[in-house]
Amino acid sequence: MRSKKFKALLLGTILFVAICYHIDLLSHSKEYDASAAMFFDTARKETLIKPSSSGSSKEPEAKKQSGTPSLQPKNSPSATPNSKGSTGSSQANDSTIQTPDSRKGAPASPSPSSSAQPSSRAKPSSKPEATNTPKPLSPSKTSSPPAPSSSPPAPSSSPEAPNTTTLKHDKASFSSALPASNQADKHASPKGSDTDTDEKPSKSLLPKGFVYVKEALPDAKLDIRYATKHNFTGKTVDGYLSSNTCMTVEAAEALKKASLALKEKGYGILIYDAYRPKRAVKAFVKWGKSPEDNLTNKEFYPGIPKADLFKLGYIAKKSAHSRGSAVDLTLYDLKTGKPLDMGSSFDFLNSISNHGTNRISEKQTQNRNVLKTVMKANGFKELKTEWWHYQLVNEPFRDTYFDFVIQ
Repeated sequence: MRSKKFKALLLGTILFVAICYHIDLLSHSKEYDASAAMFFDTARKETLIKPSSSGSSKEPEAKKQSGTPSLQPKNSPSATPNSKGSTGSSQANDSTIQTPDSRKGAPASPSPSSSAQPSSRAKPSSKPEATNTPKPLSPSKTSSPPAPSSSPPAPSSSPEAPNTTTLKHDKASFSSALPASNQADKHASPKGSDTDTDEKPSKSLLPKGFVYVKEALPDAKLDIRYATKHNFTGKTVDGYLSSNTCMTVEAAEALKKASLALKEKGYGILIYDAYRPKRAVKAFVKWGKSPEDNLTNKEFYPGIPKADLFKLGYIAKKSAHSRGSAVDLTLYDLKTGKPLDMGSSFDFLNSISNHGTNRISEKQTQNRNVLKTVMKANGFKELKTEWWHYQLVNEPFRDTYFDFVIQ
């Protein structure tokens, strides 16, 4: 009898324990299901509002596609825009570079694994979870080390990168702030430009029938002495406002033919003067009538009184240069770039500069004859007292003396 009672009591106890265990499992299963639902709901909304790698939020687009209103709690940390201090779509269009001060107090975005991970026995709470707000960043620090976490951090869509859109805006605003002339220079082509200090003046500054020597003969060298102080007057001559020079079209064409013929012989041309304004000739006459200052006589006219320069024909009241078809030039070696030895320098006002003089060496005479032969073969004639001076025989303006200046 006792054995039957004991068996019944044992069976009842086992049944009671089984019922209690089943009830406990059922309760825990409901709690787990509720916690899991909350976790996946939070993770889904975190993904919807997280900014993309391009810096713009995808939340409106995701909501539009799903058609489901957001169930995110108002006070949830994941609902805070621009988490981790990253710029949203409204900030991406801002043309100001973001500094650490502009991100002060920006809350860090909690990762799903750390903030929304449910406990196996914790009951779901209706209150939103508290967010640890980091301290404002110091102006001297651009970032702070992340707080240690027991769980691995949530994967980020992309590492934070500089706001290239903002930089582009700043570059554009900087370019727009430049003067118009500087912006034009940025896109100007250097084609055909020289390293000379003087720029080419506009063609409109020349009268009809004239051309710049550098345009007609790009390979010619220029050393316009009267535009400098290195001449017999010792100063820049009136009317020479630039180191550019010009001549009539006919003279330029003939000189180009002579230059090509000299090139075949291994020589180039170096031009000292071409067109000369009338005011420059008047400046020579005025200088010749002024008292001697002994500044340039040793280099250009040694042993000759300044007043005798008129009698010897070195200074005249009119010049063929003012008609635009005369040129003063010499030769240089194309291999070495050095001028040929002509027995005297340019504008050396002395009989040693005459054609046919016996005061120079045979080689110097030969050099002069090379220049004279080619120039005469191409329509020029020489001046007896100056080995460097040639003028076009069939010049277009025989009776016209020009006075325009080259700027």
